[in-house]
Amino acid sequence: MPSRVRLVGASTYTLAPGTTTLGRAGTATVRVAEQRASRTHAEIIVTVDEVTIEDKGSVNGTVVNDCEIRTRQRLANGDRIKIGESEWTVEIS
Repeated sequence: MPSRVRLVGASTYTLAPGTTTLGRAGTATVRVAEQRASRTHAEIIVTVDEVTIEDKGSVNGTVVNDCEIRTRQRLANGDRIKIGESEWTVEIS
């Protein structure tokens, strides 16, 4: 199991096991305060075996390592996530 998962960008977020929601909604775990983000834009899922990201049908897409993702994708240490102009680097240790 990953012992620590963080998103590092303009702000740093430590992700707990389970689901982290990224988006504009006030209920999002990681608030993305820009118009190109959907209310519930993407989810990062931390499990015993892996860390994955899934776009939740956003209009403007979720980008991982310069490629727009269409299905759930496994994340690795150093991967870059971009939603609109907001960008984070994934740290898994």
